[in-house]
Amino acid sequence: MKYCIAITSIVFLFLNTIQAQVKIGGTPGAPAASAILELDGGTSKGLLLPRMTKQNMMDIQSPATGLTIFATDEQAVYVRVAGLWEKQGPFTLPYAGVYDYELASSFRVQNNSPTGSGIGGVTTAGTGVYGESTTGKAIAGYALNLGGIAGLFQHLQNGTALSVPQGKTGIGTSSANALLHVNGNSFSGITMMIDDNDFFLSLRNAGIEKGFVQLITNDVIIGNNAGVNGRTIFHNGGAGRMFIDNAGEIGIGNPANGARLYVDALSTSSTAMVINDVDPTLQFQNSGVNKGVVQVVGDDLRLGINAANSSGNIVFRTKGVDHTKIDSAGHLHLGETSGITAVLNVRSTGTRYGLNLQGDYGSNYGPGILFYGASPTHTPFGSIQAVTGYMEITSNGTTDRGLKLRVGSAFPIEAMRINGSNGNITATQKLGIGTFSPATLFHLDGYNNGNYTEGEIARIQGFNPIMQFTNVTNNVGFIQAAGGDFKIGTNITNPADLIFRTYGADRVFIKNNGKFFIGGDLGFTSDYTLAVKGKIAGSEFVVKTVASWPDYVFADNYNLNTLEETEIFIKENKHLPNMPAAAVIEKEGYGIGEMQKKMVEKIEELTLHLIEANKEIKLLKKQMTTLQQ
Repeated sequence: MKYCIAITSIVFLFLNTIQAQVKIGGTPGAPAASAILELDGGTSKGLLLPRMTKQNMMDIQSPATGLTIFATDEQAVYVRVAGLWEKQGPFTLPYAGVYDYELASSFRVQNNSPTGSGIGGVTTAGTGVYGESTTGKAIAGYALNLGGIAGLFQHLQNGTALSVPQGKTGIGTSSANALLHVNGNSFSGITMMIDDNDFFLSLRNAGIEKGFVQLITNDVIIGNNAGVNGRTIFHNGGAGRMFIDNAGEIGIGNPANGARLYVDALSTSSTAMVINDVDPTLQFQNSGVNKGVVQVVGDDLRLGINAANSSGNIVFRTKGVDHTKIDSAGHLHLGETSGITAVLNVRSTGTRYGLNLQGDYGSNYGPGILFYGASPTHTPFGSIQAVTGYMEITSNGTTDRGLKLRVGSAFPIEAMRINGSNGNITATQKLGIGTFSPATLFHLDGYNNGNYTEGEIARIQGFNPIMQFTNVTNNVGFIQAAGGDFKIGTNITNPADLIFRTYGADRVFIKNNGKFFIGGDLGFTSDYTLAVKGKIAGSEFVVKTVASWPDYVFADNYNLNTLEETEIFIKENKHLPNMPAAAVIEKEGYGIGEMQKKMVEKIEELTLHLIEANKEIKLLKKQMTTLQQ
């Protein structure tokens, strides 16, 4: 700590030249060569500074730099430095100072006690120890003994004991390369230890919790937070090796690809999966009930149905089609998985036929099956015959007999009818095209029972074709191709909404008045053409109706509040000038464009304050340099 002594109003009657050197007190003799005035009080006298209260000191008009006063009410010495009274001693808290000294710390405390602390920071509500540095160390603590503590930070009210708002923090290193850098190379023990009851480590992105690591009793849990549409990925060798998506699907080698467990060994030379056990068993369950099993017993490979699954069959499928079945009674079906239940039921495929009918009519007329009525006379009813490249099913007789398709045994159900007079086709049951299991009255399946149909699978052709949806007798909605437009809508006689639904829930609403709602039927936002319930994400949003962009802040006649005025406003209103209060935002919300304008206004005002502050800093630095010379 430097002490500056300024002595004024000392008049020496015997001093007749301004360059003379004077010694007062002690053994007579010449003063020190470097001193213009030397005071020697021996061992019993000292220099008595001007004494006054601190208020008297503050009232001194135009005090000179270096002027020194002893404040009687504080029992402290003050020196005038750079236009301010600087308290020199005794050293009391709180104390703050700014120094430019590159060779050592601005403030350093060393405790040689083997169990003591270099610096101990304890606070109830404020800051225990505060350090700030431009390029050096903000706070440096050194423990000279293994039992000492270099730095101790403790908050008695479960608050923040140590806060590093900016900069990197190094543990075990003085050259941190990350926000938190732990270097245990020179340490022989455990590098890092976290001891907590039900330890929880939260992983956040922009303040939003995304993932976590948690210890619950003896379980270690790693995962994503609820509602986060992300994956848990385990990396090795610089690439993702195991993936767990938000639906719980697990992928090894690549993401799960829609499966509960997906193993991808395509780019490796290793075996995709190995099950090693004594008589290993792969059990298949349905809703927790054992249904089927694959098992190795000795040298035998068994594929079967569990004993409790009395109605289960073993079905072999190729190209998405069931071809071979062993039913629950042990009957074997080759090429046929339904129909007559025989010990052996064969339907040949390819060039072999289960039933071979031959005829002598050449290529145009092949064999057929003719259906007759036996009473009262032999009357033909219909036939199945190969005719000119087609297999024909024909109704016969003297009347316009149609065709009916009935299914069932005890009470056959009419599934389809072809009118004999006009050829109209009526399906009275579910009609499936491309599927044997139609789910609705009309089911068009491009999957085609295992064979994908690429490209167009259905076409409605006409002049401005339209598909009309009717509720009993009332037209409700339609789909139409009109010119080059494709329309989906409600009929003019139906003042209802157009609703888009996904996963069983209504998502998008186009109201009958043209309002567009996303995420719900937002009736409370009926004043807006577009309303969204929930969060909106986008790569860019453009607001084009913001008037009077706040570059007016840089105008010469702009009334820029001083920081003192801003402080008073904040204390009274608890928000920035020209910014809405929290209660207003919570009640009315805010416009993005208007809020962006206000934020830019505050940024530009802050920039002007920073420019002025920078000017003052440069001026103070210049004055300090002048005083130090």
